[in-house]
Order: sequence, then C-alpha cells, then structure tokens
Amino acid sequence: MPVKSSPKQRPLTTMSDENPDLYYAIPWSHGTLGFLVAAELTIVPASKYVRMEYWPVTGQAELGRLLNTPDIYKDNQFVEALVYSRSQAVLMLGNMTDEAEPDKVSLLNIMLQAWSCPKTDEAEPDKVSLLNIMLQAWSCPKTDEPDKINAIGDYHKPWFFKHVEGFLKRGSGVEYIPLRHYYHRHTRSIFWMLEVTLTSLYSQDVRVSFDRLPGPVVVVGSSCSKGGRRSGSGSSSSSCCGSVWSSGSSINSIAVFVKVGVVVLVVIGVLVVDIIPFGNNPVFRWLFGWMVPPKVSLLKLTQGETIKQMYEKYQIIQDMLVPMKDLTRSLDFFHQELDLYPLWICPFMLYNQQGLVHPRGDEDEMYVDIGAYGTPKTKHFSTIPSTRRLEDFVSKVNGFQMLYADSYLSESQFRTMFDHSLYDKMRDQLDCKKAFPEIYDKVNRKART
Repeated sequence: MPVKSSPKQRPLTTMSDENPDLYYAIPWSHGTLGFLVAAELTIVPASKYVRMEYWPVTGQAELGRLLNTPDIYKDNQFVEALVYSRSQAVLMLGNMTDEAEPDKVSLLNIMLQAWSCPKTDEAEPDKVSLLNIMLQAWSCPKTDEPDKINAIGDYHKPWFFKHVEGFLKRGSGVEYIPLRHYYHRHTRSIFWMLEVTLTSLYSQDVRVSFDRLPGPVVVVGSSCSKGGRRSGSGSSSSSCCGSVWSSGSSINSIAVFVKVGVVVLVVIGVLVVDIIPFGNNPVFRWLFGWMVPPKVSLLKLTQGETIKQMYEKYQIIQDMLVPMKDLTRSLDFFHQELDLYPLWICPFMLYNQQGLVHPRGDEDEMYVDIGAYGTPKTKHFSTIPSTRRLEDFVSKVNGFQMLYADSYLSESQFRTMFDHSLYDKMRDQLDCKKAFPEIYDKVNRKART
C-alpha cells in the first residue's frame, strides 16, 4: 500500500515486512496518516453461487454456543445470523459453488432436465409433446438434495431478511443464491430500514415542530385524542383524520403528511424517515420493486430539516464489535437499551497485531459485529444518552465502535477504546499534524460540529 503524507515526500510502500509500523497503523486511521494511492489485494476465484444453509435457533445462549464452535468457521466461507427476538434467530452458513440443481418449477429447467436425462433403449419420447417432456423430467433420477436456485436480488422477490425470517416457521433449509445476489442480499431493503413504519416515530406523544415547513400541513391517518381533536400550540380546522394543522401542532401518530402546494416533494421527503414501510408487500414488489432501493442522494436532497431532526432523534444506526464470549450479555444489553430487531450478527477473527484495533490479550480472539439499525421500541430511548450507554458497555467488554456511525465518546474515552500508541508514533514520524486532523476530529459528532 503506497502512502503519501506530504507533497515533497515520495510514496512510502507499506507491507508487513516493509515499513510494518505504517502498514499496521493504516487500518481505521480514516485518512489521517496520508493518502493511500494504491493497494495490492489478494483475491480468490469467484463461483456462480453461494450454497446457503438456514438453521433456526432458539435462545441467545444457543446462538452463542453455535457461533463459538470452531468447526463452523473451518467448514464455511460465510457465517452470519439475524436475531429476530430474545428467543429467535436464524444462523446462516454459506459456501461458494459452481454447481446447483435448477429450480424445477421453471418450465425451461424441466425441458433441460428431460433432454439431459439418460435415455433408455426404448424409443425416445417425442420431445414435441409437453406432457412427455414433463413425465420424462419427473421420472429422471434426482440428485440427493432437493435444493433450488433463489435469485433473491430480483426486484419481485421478498426482502432477504423477511425471506430468512420465514425459516423460523418452515424449519431449516438449503438453497443456492447467485453470487452477486448474495453480496447484495441486504441492498434492496437497505437491511430493514425501508420497512420501519412512520408511526413508530410518533409512538410517544411527541410535539413535532413544523416551523421549517411554512404554511399548513395536511395530515392523513393521524390518531386522535378524545373528541377527535388534538390540543396544542396550534389547532385543527377539521376532524383529526385528514385535518389541517398549523405549525407547532402536537401529533400522536402520523401515517402520511404532505405540505400543501408541494405534495410530491414533501411526500418523498417524509418517506426518507422510514422510506417504504409497505415495500415488501407482494403487490408493491411486482409493480414498483424495480425502483428500490431509492438513491441516497435523492433521499438527502428531499430531506427537510424537520425530517432530519426527527430521524436523528428517533432512529439509531450503529455497529458494535464485541468479544464472542460476551455475545449473550451484549444481546441482553441491546434489548434493554433498544428493543430493536432484527439485529445483524457477523462473527470475525480479530488478530493479535499492532494497530488501533486488536484484542486486549496476547492471542487472536473471535469477535462479533452486532448491527442495530432502525427505530428502537424502548420508551426511554433517546439517541445521545442511549448511544452513550451502548458505547460505555462496549468499552467495558473491550469492544469497539464502528466509526462510520455517530460517536459520542469523549476524546479520552476514544483513546481508551482505540490503541493510539502506534498511530501517534507514525503521526510524529511522518509529520502529519500539520496536514491531517486526528481520527477523533474526523469521526466524533461533537468534534465535527
């Protein structure tokens, strides 16, 4: 990895055996040690499919036991889990392969199977007859596994996390997913961020300020207090459903609201908060699934200040890395603080080497990434205090916070979580302080503002 830290300096080549200090200091440094001008990567051959096994799991302790089994990682290239409640999860094990049994529901595959089936000494069936083709296909010897190809990335398919949830009822299963579809398995639904209902933002009796949206706002499907009207700094001019609220009205629950005169734009802006709660409906998928997911640039363009504030106040997007041995207590703490599901579980090996992120001991250690995205259901949730409690817990178990998300750690807490010893040495050696800020100043919310 050639790195350039100043205009006069030639790029330094970094490898584990050449400039090892810089090599190990670069990960997680967020561009504060210089510009990475190139990278040499080791790649592996790609296959056509990923053979996926789905295993329903009952209880967090059982999930922790399974993920602590070394053989799982020896025998599988991909390991992850989705936790749907305190008692239900689905463990997924995947391996790349070039062979997969075709989906027998496809007429084309039935015909291909008939034509490729070993022929008997008798007269060959007339392939013009569809009935004969089907009879020959179904009488053809089958493979050991009745698996099928599932192109989960097709626009009309159920969202992946919903598809996985179905195995809680159906039991374990196996299928083949085209490799590209597998890598984009969470793309169409932006994990599960498209589904969260807009009303969840108003589950508590929250006063919503529309001062930045001048003029009246039409409210459709709002819940009402006694008498069909709501009291507040503003007053309604008609019944609660479909009423017109003046700026500053107190609203308990909203399905859709549109600013008078700019209907389409504001509707899109509102959908930014929870975007498409009905997006997994089969009718929507078949008619409009090709439009999903919406472009992030469009969402930001149509996101008003009020919507942005609501999003930041009532939603959380965090990935926390904790030791595998602390997975069960971590899931308990996430439930206590967030009561948010699904949770994304991704195990990985954290190697004992220099740098900002490494185990506290002297050996490699299994860690797990817990991804929490959406609107927490706990009554006491508030973005900053709740995130701070999560950060404190993760620090206590010697975990780490992914720095793409908002961090509210103090600088001293940040330096305790991330080992800066090698990082500080390289900043001094390369004279980075004159050109690049520290990591904390780039990633911490308070420092940025």
